[in-house]
Amino acid sequence: MCKRVMIFTRSLMIGGVNKVMMEYANKLVEHGYDVCYVYMSSTDSSVSFETEKAKHICFLCLNSSRMRSSVFKLSNYVKRLEPDIIITENNRVLVAVLVKCINPFKKLKLFTFQHNLVKDEETRNYRLSYAIIYLCSFFCDKIIAVSNSVRNVLIDRLKIPEKKVVTIYNPIDRETIVDNSRKFKVDIDDLILFVGRLSPVKNIPLLIAAFKIFCEQHKETKLIIIGDGEERDKLEALTSELQLTKSVLFLGALTNPYPYINKASVIAITSFSESLSMVCLESLALGKTVASTPNPGCKELLERDNATLGYLSSDFTCPEEFAETLLKAYSKPLDPNILICSTFSFSPDNKVCELVALWENQKK
Repeated sequence: MCKRVMIFTRSLMIGGVNKVMMEYANKLVEHGYDVCYVYMSSTDSSVSFETEKAKHICFLCLNSSRMRSSVFKLSNYVKRLEPDIIITENNRVLVAVLVKCINPFKKLKLFTFQHNLVKDEETRNYRLSYAIIYLCSFFCDKIIAVSNSVRNVLIDRLKIPEKKVVTIYNPIDRETIVDNSRKFKVDIDDLILFVGRLSPVKNIPLLIAAFKIFCEQHKETKLIIIGDGEERDKLEALTSELQLTKSVLFLGALTNPYPYINKASVIAITSFSESLSMVCLESLALGKTVASTPNPGCKELLERDNATLGYLSSDFTCPEEFAETLLKAYSKPLDPNILICSTFSFSPDNKVCELVALWENQKK
C-alpha cells in the first residue's frame, strides 16, 4: 500500500496554490500517510504559513530559486526518503519528471495539480508553460485540474488524453476560516474588499475606476485592497489621480484576511483569468456576496446547480458596467445560508478522499 507521500512546491509563501497543498498535506497525515513537504526556496516568515501547526509533516527546503538547480537536490531526497508518491503543482512538475527519469528503478507515482491554465495568454511565458505540461503529461499518472475550465484547456488546447486528466476542486476548511474570521475586529463599518496579488492579470485598475463611479452613490464606503505585488505603485498612483486616497486603502499582504472578508459588504474580483478563485470560494463559505468579472473560474463557482451564487459582469474592461455589478451586489446581497451551503462539498475530507482514490483505484 502507498504510504509515503512527498509534496513538492515552489515555496511556503502565502497564496492560493500553497494553501491548497498545505491543506492536502495535513489531511493526508490524518489519513495515515507519512508526508514530507519539500519546497524550493525559503521565505520571509512574516508572510509564510505557520508550519508549526503541521506537527507530523517533515518540511525540507532545497534553498534553490531555479528549477534546474532543484533537480539533483530533490533527487537526493527521493533516494533518501523513498516516497511512493510525489504530488506537485504547475511548472514544478518538470523537476519531478526529471527526478523520476534519473531514478528509473524506483516505482514512483507522480500526480500534478494544474491551477492556472485558463486564458493564460494574459500571463508571461504561457507557451512555455503549455509545452512543459504537455511533455510532462506522458510521465504523470494523473494530471489534476482544479476546475472543469482548466480540464477543458488541458484536453482541448494541449491535446492531453482525456483519461489522463481529472477534476478535483480545491478544498476549503470552513471551520478554520470561520475561526480566523473572528480573530480580530475590523473597525471599518462599510467596505468593499479585494484580496489577491497586485499583478496585471488581476485587472485591479478596473476595480478602482468602477469604485470611483460607485462612490457617487455611496460616499462613505471604503475599498480595501489586501495583497502585494509589482503593480502596487501603479495602483496607488491611479488612486491618487482619481482622488480616492481617503477611500481606497492598501493593507499589503496579510496572513489572516478573513476578518475583513467577514466584514465586507461585497467581495470584488476583477481578474482576467481565474482557474478556481480561492478568495471567491472562501467568501462564499463566510456567506459573503461576490461581484466578479466573467472569468471562467469564478463563473464555474457562481453558476452551479442552477443557482445564482454571485453577481457577474459581462465585460473585463468597462468600469461603468462593473460599477453597476458592484451596486447590485451591495444593494441586493444574496442569502448567506445558501452561499454557505454551496461550499459544503469542498470540505478537505471530501477532497483528500478524491485524491487518494486516484492511486488506490490504479492498483485495482
